[in-house]
Amino acid sequence: MTDDESESVLSDSHEGSELELPVIQLCGLVEELRRSLRRLKFDGVKFREKCMSLKKIF
Repeated sequence: MTDDESESVLSDSHEGSELELPVIQLCGLVEELRRSLRRLKFDGVKFREKCMSLKKIF
């Protein structure tokens, strides 16, 4: 194997690890987004309940 061939093998294996890292980061971002949406939905429900209770008072 020449130096050029060994560099090609190293760069190919290195590229694979670069591709895996963004997928892992994407999975984490998706999970964080899910949690945020759940909190937002919960806060929206609580806000509507509070508004409805205030409407009854006024």
